[in-house]
Amino acid sequence: MNHFMKTRFGFVYFSMFAFIGIHMPFWPVWLEYKGISPSGIAALTALSFSLKIIFTPVVSNIVDRSGQRRKAAIILSLGLFVSLLVFSKTNEFIPIFLLTIFSFACWSPIMSLAESLATVTAREQKFDYGKVRLWGSVGFMVVAVSSGKLLAIFGESALLWSICGAAGLLFVSSCLLPKTKVSLIKSEEVTILAFFKSKWFVSFLIATTLIQGSHAGYYTFGSIHWRAEGLSDQIIGILWGSSVVGEVIVFAFGRVLLSRLGPVNVLIIGGIAAALRWLMIGSTDSIFLLLVAQCLHALSFGACHFAAMQIITNKVDASLSSTAQGIYSAFSMGLGMGIFVLLSGPFYSLLSGGTFFVMSAVSLAGTLCLLLLKSIEMNKISHSNTLKDMGRAMPEGT
Repeated sequence: MNHFMKTRFGFVYFSMFAFIGIHMPFWPVWLEYKGISPSGIAALTALSFSLKIIFTPVVSNIVDRSGQRRKAAIILSLGLFVSLLVFSKTNEFIPIFLLTIFSFACWSPIMSLAESLATVTAREQKFDYGKVRLWGSVGFMVVAVSSGKLLAIFGESALLWSICGAAGLLFVSSCLLPKTKVSLIKSEEVTILAFFKSKWFVSFLIATTLIQGSHAGYYTFGSIHWRAEGLSDQIIGILWGSSVVGEVIVFAFGRVLLSRLGPVNVLIIGGIAAALRWLMIGSTDSIFLLLVAQCLHALSFGACHFAAMQIITNKVDASLSSTAQGIYSAFSMGLGMGIFVLLSGPFYSLLSGGTFFVMSAVSLAGTLCLLLLKSIEMNKISHSNTLKDMGRAMPEGT
């Protein structure tokens, strides 16, 4: 039963990151193929991230009240799949803009719902979350590389159908999610604002938002910068792939790292690694040094995300886990990414590779917030105390 459960979640993570593995590198390419201007592409890309700010915490909170996490994931993934099919009939900015709102409103909460189910089930059935989550990294790597080859053979028109295929796979995997039961909460017992009464949760949010937001310059202009530095598309593909290899290793062995160092310390290490990574990418065109910098993705994203999941699992009651995951996703993957994606355009126009130095400073700012977090005692957030003063707490102990 335990092995079957891990297989189901592994399939879900593979499907989610297969979608990301096509969308993140190649959605701008498809938009350009449809005749969207560079400023329009930047706006649509930022929109796809920013929708998390609204929809993820709201949907997650509704789901915590109903307990229907699996049903919500199925409905949302079906909505994503159908709306992406409609993109094939669009050629103008306004219809694409409106479809982007609907499709990525559906996409935005799915990961936090799956993460909530995975972390709660992993705790109940005592399996290693990291060894399930690593299949997401494998899915990203496999699909990103194969989509590049698909683009070379069939051209840009094939990209949309690949994205639709990934969304269809996500719908199928969502249907296999378990009906994990958690205690329901009454609507009056918790609100999203209650989380912001917690001093440690606010510090945690600011820190992770800055550290993950610092990746925006890389996601938006990493490949463009490397091409400007004279690197071939094949080398650039290897650089992207090498980053995910390190991430797989972290998710395979991250549980040991967290148990020895504690999740807050792991977040600090990840923030420092991110700052160093952006400094290296902005200052060298050495393939060897860039490979070293890309291996730091294992810490700047992989270890940080794993540690964040551990903090939420340990310090937020299971009945509120979807809400906590939703808020975390909305800020770190939505607000931070959306803001810095928009800012990275003007920064890159002015500074070129110097943009990565700015991103390094952003990550260091997040790391300083984590040092503040270490000085705050962390209590477990539950529906029985969400309306109390969240500043009072027990020691973190993790």
